[in-house]
Amino acid sequence: MDSVITPHGRLLNPLHKIGHNWHEISYEEAFALIAECFSQVNPQARAFFAGGHATNEELYLMQRLARAGFKTGNVASFEYLLRGEHFCFDKNDIVPFAELPGATHLFCIGFDLETKHNQLSCIQDFIKNHLDIPTLFLDHNEHLSITDYHAFFKAVNWRLIDTNRAKGIFIQGVGKNYAPYREAMFQTNIIPLLKCNNLSINQIDDFITLLLAQNAPLFIYQEAMLNEAAIAEMTNLAMLIEIQAKPSSGMLGIKEKFNSQALFDMGIFASRLPGGMAFSPHTADEMTTLYGTSVTCQICDVRQLWENNQLQCVFILYEDPLSEKAYHSFRQHFNFDFLCVMSHALTPTAQLADLVLPGSLPAEIGGIYTDSTRQPHQIAQTVPQPIAMSSLAQLSALSEQFGLAPLRTPDAVFLEYINFFRGGCRNAERHFFRITNNPVF
Repeated sequence: MDSVITPHGRLLNPLHKIGHNWHEISYEEAFALIAECFSQVNPQARAFFAGGHATNEELYLMQRLARAGFKTGNVASFEYLLRGEHFCFDKNDIVPFAELPGATHLFCIGFDLETKHNQLSCIQDFIKNHLDIPTLFLDHNEHLSITDYHAFFKAVNWRLIDTNRAKGIFIQGVGKNYAPYREAMFQTNIIPLLKCNNLSINQIDDFITLLLAQNAPLFIYQEAMLNEAAIAEMTNLAMLIEIQAKPSSGMLGIKEKFNSQALFDMGIFASRLPGGMAFSPHTADEMTTLYGTSVTCQICDVRQLWENNQLQCVFILYEDPLSEKAYHSFRQHFNFDFLCVMSHALTPTAQLADLVLPGSLPAEIGGIYTDSTRQPHQIAQTVPQPIAMSSLAQLSALSEQFGLAPLRTPDAVFLEYINFFRGGCRNAERHFFRITNNPVF
């Protein structure tokens, strides 16, 4: 195995598991095996997963392979499979890092100070270097200790509406669905929401008073620590007090991995295409024209297919769900007819695979990643690649088996996916008041 795995555990060549033993095979044999196994099952039984450690180019090529090559819309990420996909915002609704100094008060939400994350470290350094800007950590301070953010934000929103302190353009027509949301809040029982965090109505009033006194309040949150309902009610709060309409004011979420935002931008969801376009027969026609072959326009619930053990052939790009606590109870769902993993090492997930392809590190291939504020950044190719065939070349070669054009360099991939990015907001859910159910007590 020395020619396949380095002393540091880095994979160098494709590995095929026969029985309980790994065997080195050529790239050509690996690609033929993938095509053969996937072709034996219905497209709805195929699925492709990718994580935020991949570059924009790798993510784009994987969804292209899935939709145009293997004719399946079952594209997803384990980062969001159990959490939903309402974690994406229009770039104009995210406060950029450059505007942080203009904030008048920072409200830090769901912060795990032990997390090692470059973008989170930048926020922590900013707070240390700007002690003149008041900062309130809602998780741990002498006045509040919030553990259920959904309940907290919903209680704040209820009080704003109940006391007629909601204001601004979003409740006057710019925000969609406000009247039904307002009516739903009038039907909400505030007492259980307060009990979730052991709060009184006076503490909610004190928080609202502090919030409304700010010219440019900024909510900074660690996305992985909040659920979909909490994000929804925090967004509702931002609209109820109109803080998204001012510079340095609004929300800034730090995503879990360095390129998690690209999962949304590159179409790693069954309902999304590259560029954030909604998947529909019309957009499928556009893809067909660009790719020169048909693409599927059928949207399935990938999580349901997975939990019902209906997925038979699965491809995973740079994700290791079996090493994450949230997926320990789902190990039984990793019982596929064929599992292929592209990885840098034999991770717990890769060890269950039938075929493992060696992956490339970003610094070995270059490309682009997109930070939490949807700002793209160039990745320079600074180190030599130890594997004979880069990840881009592998994904392209798999696609070429189906007649798709070769795209083996970051520049070539960029010139194709840029066709999906257009000016203006095309998110129908932007400025939409989402009604959430009360937490289960």
